[in-house]
Amino acid sequence: MTFLFYYLLILNLLDAALTYYGLENTFIVELNQLMHAIYDIILYCSSSQNLLFPYSLYYYY
Repeated sequence: MTFLFYYLLILNLLDAALTYYGLENTFIVELNQLMHAIYDIILYCSSSQNLLFPYSLYYYY
């Protein structure tokens, strides 16, 4: 079961890194209006939610 949490953590880390890179270099555009507003305000904090979720699952379990 621990392997799945590590796998989820790695996938979320990769997702956060690619999303940050894509949004900063305008390779991708956020179509969700709420997330677009959040990314415009604080990109670093919104991408950290991808990392906090698997950590919270790991420590909760």
